[in-house]
This record gives sequence, structure tokens and C-alpha cells, in this order.
Amino acid sequence: MLNKNLRLRLRKGRSTTTITMKIPADVLESLKAAARSRGFSSYQTLLKCYLSEGLRRDERDATGNWYN
Repeated sequence: MLNKNLRLRLRKGRSTTTITMKIPADVLESLKAAARSRGFSSYQTLLKCYLSEGLRRDERDATGNWYN
């Protein structure tokens, strides 16, 4: 069973905020290539996955639990 925080993160229709990031051109090209090779529709989707994975790892490391 999913806990409350995970259910909130997975729900559709969450509000979003647009951000701007400066990324070195070679890193962006690598990100685009990785997205294509993994079947992602865009590099932004893969970047969001990377951000989510890192955040979940940091939260786990800080609390000792997933999705606290």
C-alpha cells in the first residue's frame, strides 16, 4: 500500500511552476541523447525523473525511510 506522501506525489493534476536553468551545452546534448535512448518523449521528462530520484534518495537518507 502506498503511503500518503507517495500518493500525493503520484496524483494527476498537481500544480506546477516553470523554472529556468542554465546547463552546459554538452550536458544538455548528453541528456537529450540519454532521453532518446531510453524512450522518453523529451529530455525534460528524463530530467524530471532524475530530479525525483535524487530527491527521493536524499529524503530516504535523511529519514531512513522512503517517502516520509
